[in-house]
Amino acid sequence: MNCFKGMNRLLLFLNLSLLFFASCGGDDDDDNDETFVDPIIGTWVSSTYSFSGCVDPSQNLSERPCHACFNFTFREDGTFSQTINIAQIPSESFFGMYTVSGNNLQTCIDDICSNSIIGFTTTDLTITGVDIESGCQIRVRYERQ
Repeated sequence: MNCFKGMNRLLLFLNLSLLFFASCGGDDDDDNDETFVDPIIGTWVSSTYSFSGCVDPSQNLSERPCHACFNFTFREDGTFSQTINIAQIPSESFFGMYTVSGNNLQTCIDDICSNSIIGFTTTDLTITGVDIESGCQIRVRYERQ
């Protein structure tokens, strides 16, 4: 039951995190012909998640595997899609706009936007945000596909 509560918090965070994604639109006025490709562009599949710093310490969860529970695709035009695939919960898809500024990601679905912190390696994306209700810092690691 406690694991299911954690998964519900994770779903809530991931739905909110959709509001956090954003893409830098080429506001650089460089005179060179090199094309910048934002590292977030592409498809990302979740590998792990964790909860920490929760107001109720019993809600903290160390890093847990979650292969392909959450899939994101970020496109060059500033749009994204997310699919949530968790056992015992019907699969859901979401679509919206995103922007990235430094390590800040803003995602918006309709008029509701959310912000999170992102980190990259060549093959991994980490998205970290705080669930306002529980105070939990939620961290999800994704692998590039």
